[in-house]
Amino acid sequence: MREIEEIKGLLEREQKLLSFVKEKLRTHSNWVLIYNDLNNFSQIQNYIPQDQNTWGEGRVILTTRDSNINSNGYIHSTIEIGELTASEKLILFTQIMNNGDTNQFSPNQKEQAKTFLNNLPPFPLDISIAAYYLKTTNIPYEKYLEYLKDYDGDFALIQENILKGANNYSRTRYSVIALSLKSLIETNKDFEELLLFISLLNSQDIPKTLLDTHKGEVVVDNFIYNLKKYSLLTNSTSTFLYSFPTLSLHKSTQEISLMYFVKTLHTDQNNQSLQAILTTLEKYAATIISEEDFSRMKLLASHCEVFLSHPIFVNNVLRAALNGKLGIIYFYLGDYSKSQKILEESLNYLNKDSPENYFRVPNILTHLGMVYRKLGNYEKARDLLEKSIQLYHTHCPNSYIEIAQSLRYLGMVHKSLGNYEKAKELFEQSLLIHQTHLSENHRGFAWSLGSLGVVYRKLGYYEKARDLLEQSLAIYKKNFPKNHGGFAWTLAHLGRVYICLGDYKKAKELFEQSLKIYRTHLSENNVRVSWVLAPLGIVYRELGDYEKAKELLEQSLAIYGNNLSEDHIAIAWTTAHLGIVNKGMGDYETSKNLLEKSLKNYEKHYGKNHPENARILMELGKVYLLEGHLESAQNLITHSLNLFLQNKHPEAYIALECLADLYLQKLTHGINKDNPEQSENFKNQANGYLNQALDIVKKHFPPTSPHIKRIESKIAGQN
Repeated sequence: MREIEEIKGLLEREQKLLSFVKEKLRTHSNWVLIYNDLNNFSQIQNYIPQDQNTWGEGRVILTTRDSNINSNGYIHSTIEIGELTASEKLILFTQIMNNGDTNQFSPNQKEQAKTFLNNLPPFPLDISIAAYYLKTTNIPYEKYLEYLKDYDGDFALIQENILKGANNYSRTRYSVIALSLKSLIETNKDFEELLLFISLLNSQDIPKTLLDTHKGEVVVDNFIYNLKKYSLLTNSTSTFLYSFPTLSLHKSTQEISLMYFVKTLHTDQNNQSLQAILTTLEKYAATIISEEDFSRMKLLASHCEVFLSHPIFVNNVLRAALNGKLGIIYFYLGDYSKSQKILEESLNYLNKDSPENYFRVPNILTHLGMVYRKLGNYEKARDLLEKSIQLYHTHCPNSYIEIAQSLRYLGMVHKSLGNYEKAKELFEQSLLIHQTHLSENHRGFAWSLGSLGVVYRKLGYYEKARDLLEQSLAIYKKNFPKNHGGFAWTLAHLGRVYICLGDYKKAKELFEQSLKIYRTHLSENNVRVSWVLAPLGIVYRELGDYEKAKELLEQSLAIYGNNLSEDHIAIAWTTAHLGIVNKGMGDYETSKNLLEKSLKNYEKHYGKNHPENARILMELGKVYLLEGHLESAQNLITHSLNLFLQNKHPEAYIALECLADLYLQKLTHGINKDNPEQSENFKNQANGYLNQALDIVKKHFPPTSPHIKRIESKIAGQN
């Protein structure tokens, strides 16, 4: 060795040294050669034992932070050293604190230590630093955690000195990660913004496509490779939930990374990188909203919330714009109360007269209008949507997709108000925009077709409704994944059409398909799940399985109850149908109680004169009719009719048909009592109601409406 060290030529000395090592190893069998803290495999590739005749028999161990080593052809097997368990953390901590003796801590001290260690990253270095620091300074656990949170230069220096004195190792976790970040930024200038980006989001399951949107796929692929090189990524336990690639960091790594950027990039000032990141988030959110991708929306909502929670300086307009997108995401995810709050906050911060907000404001108004529709305030919803369409036409006349969407939503509001012809007209306008300016393969075209199908169901054209909804499904099947939100929505509405057609088995199949999609991407407690459970319960009712129907409607009610206020309209609607199920089971008392409870909710929500109340009054009247309480039944159904007429609602014809049925029942009673004069009177009353119903249907429905044929058939049957 002395002779080798005296050789002047670098290359010759290196070769002699290598030969010396080979000879020493070859003369000792079963040797182990360790290459510690490897950064770059290519630097040692020529010094790795490959020829057994030259090196002898032995094994090589490499230690490295570079997780890309897995793909190296020279490596036969790898062992990844992961996070410490709670018990491992405690053992390491107590060994350092008590000079190797783990039994000196009392049970109470162990519990205090466990609580303290739960606040530390689960890595040996973090536990060791904490233990050595506490052992040296004797400060309380709470004080150390306070220092750790603030992490100033003095604290870092003390940590390094204590570590160096304890085991001649002075690199703290902060210094290790900070050095890695510095190296990454030096590797590629684009990495700086990407590192800042992932430091501001939820640490788990960051969609790779989000980063691709910001810097491009090639740069992001290189970025991920380098993150793995420094072991800055972790394996997420939820990765299997997604059909798209994501990346995750340990929360402590992310916190240190953000701390590093706060100190070096001055993120409290108007930083251009922050503005660029926020713009990307808004753009990405708009894309996944337009695709109605539930799994990405749910994931992005958590990332947006974390981003907006940071007290960093960003442009207030961009912050409000991103908040608006978050509110729209919550609308699609069925959290209407949260959506309303966020959307209204966003509107308050956006200057409606500023050109940069000409597109944002009507977009927020559109979705806020739909939130109000979901909450049952149809007039407010109509006003907001009309204002939205006006703003689009004034400032963004070429935003065809958004205008078509707003027209479609306005059509839905008119459908809820009973203005079916107006709704039909608006849906057809939406379809025309797609056919003229866009594509018939677009999601909006499929949705407009489906919405038109829903109106035709309301108008009584069940075959036409079925055809339109099936056309909508065909577009989704051809152009979108099977788990698309619009696909689930269309399946559910097609199920409702099959209920009207009397094909309950087909309806059941469609509702179950819809339910499967919603349950895949939304929680079991989501209102959209409840929205499908309720009509599925109605299907089971029609199939005669009242117990199953009752179970499903009660599940639906429970979900609504966990998400909505007690007087919410969806709860009232589902309670009413549960009452109808109990009526079918012969439990008239429970049925009446549920319907009366539903009516109370409707009246609290809408006031006493709303047409929605009329439907419940009618169902309550039917229960009394089944009980043979004809006078009470007549009073309730007449009250229902008056509400429909007062609001000029076309469904008045249904109440009139019910009254006709009531008088036909009276007619039966009259014949049984041998009272022909009274029977003739009942017959005339029934015909009178049927003729009134026919007049209303002819006024509000097309000449070929099935409702006209049905009522005319009833009239003919009485003559």
